[in-house]
Amino acid sequence: MEKNVAIVMRRRMGFGTKQQTLEEIAGLLGVTRERVRQIEKKVCVCEENKQFWKRRIEEPIKNAMDNRESPLPVVALDIIDQWFTNIGNIEEPFRFVLEKFCSSTLHVIKINGISYISMITQDEWDSLVKNAVNVLEGGATRCRWTEAEAKQTVSEILSLDCREFADDLFYTASKNAVFTIIDNTDVPVLTSIGRIGAEAYVESVLAESDRPLHYSEIAEKLSAKGRSIEIRRAHNAAAEIGLLYGRGIYGLMQHYTLDEEETIEIVAEAEDIIGSGLNGRQWHCSEILKILGERGLDMDGRLDHYIVNIALMRSKLLANLGRLVWASGTASRLTSADRIEIIQAIESLLLMEGRPLSGSEIRERLLMEGRGLSRFLQIQNVGNVVKLGPNYWGLADRDIPFSQEQQELIKEILENRLHRLQKGIHKTELFSALNEFSWINKFSDVDPTLFVSIALRSDRMRYAKGNYLYLGEWGEPRRLTIEEAVEIAFEQVSREGIRTQELRELINYTIGYQTSIYAMYGPLSLIGARYYQDIGYWKLSDNEENQQ
Repeated sequence: MEKNVAIVMRRRMGFGTKQQTLEEIAGLLGVTRERVRQIEKKVCVCEENKQFWKRRIEEPIKNAMDNRESPLPVVALDIIDQWFTNIGNIEEPFRFVLEKFCSSTLHVIKINGISYISMITQDEWDSLVKNAVNVLEGGATRCRWTEAEAKQTVSEILSLDCREFADDLFYTASKNAVFTIIDNTDVPVLTSIGRIGAEAYVESVLAESDRPLHYSEIAEKLSAKGRSIEIRRAHNAAAEIGLLYGRGIYGLMQHYTLDEEETIEIVAEAEDIIGSGLNGRQWHCSEILKILGERGLDMDGRLDHYIVNIALMRSKLLANLGRLVWASGTASRLTSADRIEIIQAIESLLLMEGRPLSGSEIRERLLMEGRGLSRFLQIQNVGNVVKLGPNYWGLADRDIPFSQEQQELIKEILENRLHRLQKGIHKTELFSALNEFSWINKFSDVDPTLFVSIALRSDRMRYAKGNYLYLGEWGEPRRLTIEEAVEIAFEQVSREGIRTQELRELINYTIGYQTSIYAMYGPLSLIGARYYQDIGYWKLSDNEENQQ
């Protein structure tokens, strides 16, 4: 298969990357949208005529679907044929093959987060749900059905080729249905069905907020909007639709503090940490966070164990055991030989491209070469591979703008400075620490990450949580992290609390450099601090004050 054809099909199928549109791929290849469509159509027509797909996929699935009384999940296909083992890990490519290479009668649809094989399309399912809701709304005002009667009426909407979804259709359509005992009846009857439940109200409050909220704050904000809700109901709804950002604190992905590149880097490192441990060991996110910190990855204070937990939801190699605990979810473990091979492949790729690449570019290129690697493979700052910026990589002998002599001088002056200070140097302080070199001013646009990479090529310096460079003989950077600064700040704050700007100034003074307000939110949630909007102050909740 020609290179451009392979790129088109991999990206259209979502193989090793997210599925992309014709326009996106056309832009990548520098061709027209129509040319991309023609390439895809030619391949699909060719594959559709092959008996392999009918024999291997279509016939086994259709046989399993005959007279089926319950839906067939995609992840259960390996029960009918071992050829489908782990098909759930490549669901998007499988969906493409099913709908493009096989007959048009088989589809993959998603219902309440679970993917099923179906004889109807996703659009047809969504239409059925809308019809079912309308039927139930009519029943609530006119018929007073019992739950059994309502379920039977909804099931009659389904055609014979999708009757196995009767339970799912009723469950989905009746999520906000209310069955009540009225007029001295013994059996509850359908009295109302709302299109908007507590979850939707809670989601709207979180969407309006610039930070995650404690469930009691959510209840207060809803009450202020004239929508009174019990605190327990607010807590349950927040847990249902939100992400956990602290003890009782929930938010949405808009409150997530890492970008895509940073997330990929964290997942890759975490997969390496867990994959390098004992088989079967369970890891709490606080343990993973500690090792990430030792590797110098705290994302300028924006990383805590709740953020780690959210990031790891992206991994296909790790298993979420709940309560911020993770374990290896695959039998595949990298050997030393595998790691060496990956390093060599990255170096070869960077050499061939002739320029530095982002972590995402490296991973996508290697996946396109069919090396069977995870999208979250770890890229290490070793050998000739050097980290030039946040998740931005190059070759040491080509992309570092300093001569070898200048690099040695940088290492020497940083080591001497650490000896004099007897405490670590923050990443943002590295440039000023080197200003005794007149030539360093020519490189004011260099990312501080590169100075860290150069320093770590000395076996005497280390990089740790808080983004501090320090002498390895110390064992620690001898500087406070943002988390520690937040705790110290609240030891000094009165019971009345403190305003955001004052808190930020106090924290910056304590750590000795400027940090953003967003870097404070995680540490604040960890100690149980709440923002009281009515008075504009941060305060510890009563139970946290009692503990202190």
